[in-house]
Amino acid sequence: FESPISDMEVIAFPEYGRSDIIVSTADGRVVVCDDDFLIRASLTRDGIPLKGIAVCGKETGGYLLYCVSDDRVYILRYSPFFQRKSRHF
Repeated sequence: FESPISDMEVIAFPEYGRSDIIVSTADGRVVVCDDDFLIRASLTRDGIPLKGIAVCGKETGGYLLYCVSDDRVYILRYSPFFQRKSRHF
């Protein structure tokens, strides 16, 4: 990552043999990697530094993520997709 990591959470999916690592960064990005550290999703919050991230449970359509800055809490929804890794990449 180009910016320091401010927080990290892990969501385990034992039924799929996979875990997703959710990272917030000091430059306002939220990045989701798989357990091989391949990026699965990414979002930038207008360069607003994030101080922390919390996984707040599963809801219809995905997981709620609370992304905390100095003066706000941003709510994101993350929907994992369980696709096979391509042998072509």
